[in-house]
Amino acid sequence: IRVIGTRFSVAQLDGGVEVAVAHGRVRVAWPGGEKMLDAEQRIRVDRTSGQAVLSQISAANVAAWREDRLFFKDSALADVVASIDRRLVGRIVLTDSALGELRGTAAFPAANPKAALRAVTDALDLDLISVTPFLTLITPQGAVF
Repeated sequence: IRVIGTRFSVAQLDGGVEVAVAHGRVRVAWPGGEKMLDAEQRIRVDRTSGQAVLSQISAANVAAWREDRLFFKDSALADVVASIDRRLVGRIVLTDSALGELRGTAAFPAANPKAALRAVTDALDLDLISVTPFLTLITPQGAVF
């Protein structure tokens, strides 16, 4: 591999992978397809279906984690939760799979993932329930268990 002046990131999502390019070009290949990405493009590939979605992303937001930021643009709640979950001890569980399909855009300091999680659930009017120090549930507001 020879890389000259390319800056990109690769992130494993709950249901697949995302590749984003800040500068240069990157070829992404997966079973069933491939795509050459240019600067400020990202692609999300679903692990199960192989379906790929191409979108634009600001170069400043590629690999935001390097600057201790969490950045999500038109992201599914399932992907946001998976990213925050990797930064916490224990597990975060969405109690309704339909919640995972909610989409939004947000940016948070990565140093406080619990605050980021609270901000997300507050913005979407969802309940955040700490069952134990190792299990947190996200439920529709007012859901009864």
